This record gives sequence, structure tokens and C-alpha cells, in this order.
Amino acid sequence: MVGVMMDVKKLGELFQSISKKQGWVFQLKGKVLTVEEIFSFNGMLPAMAKRADQLSLLCLGYGIGVEFEDSDASILGYQLKLKDNSNDLVRLACIFDVVNEMAKTSATGKIVVDELLYE
Repeated sequence: MVGVMMDVKKLGELFQSISKKQGWVFQLKGKVLTVEEIFSFNGMLPAMAKRADQLSLLCLGYGIGVEFEDSDASILGYQLKLKDNSNDLVRLACIFDVVNEMAKTSATGKIVVDELLYE
């Protein structure tokens, strides 16, 4: 999958699969969300990508190739778009790091994503 230009749908599906294998459960404002809700272009994936972009800028000096556009139909008020000119491997690694760090700091076994509402 890496090396092929990834679209948002494929990115979301990959993280859905990883989450299911890891047994990750996500919670927003006390409500458990499905991995499909979390990792959709208009779910919480845009906030994770925004945080991953900041991580990449800090560590590597360049972003992961993400853009955001306003959307009333999304959880956050904006949705994710991927630029074609970015390395998929770096994008995947940085987003995975963001999600994995949230999972490691979860005390309840549920990954609370409320903090991502402020990204």
C-alpha cells in the first residue's frame, strides 16, 4: 500500500484495520465511536492528521501533505484532504505515532479523543 498514492479513504481504512487489530476503542464526549467514525475524512482523522503534521514539521522540517477545508457535515467543522506530493510512509508513521501515543496514555483502555476537538 505504501508507495502508491494514497487517498483519504484508503488512509482511513488502513487505520481502521490497525485499530481493530490493536483492540483500540475510541470515546468522544463520553460516547464510544466506531473506528469508521473516528477514521473518516470528516471524523476525527483530520485532527489526528493536523497533530501529525505538526510533529513532522518539528522533527523533519516538513509536513505530511495535508489540507483542511471547512465542512458543516464533519465532527470538527473541517475535513481532511491529502496533497499528492507527499511521502505516504512519513504520513502513515506520523499519524500512527499520534494515535499510538494517545493509546499509551489511556488509563481506562478507551482512547479519549476529546482533546483533538481543539486542534
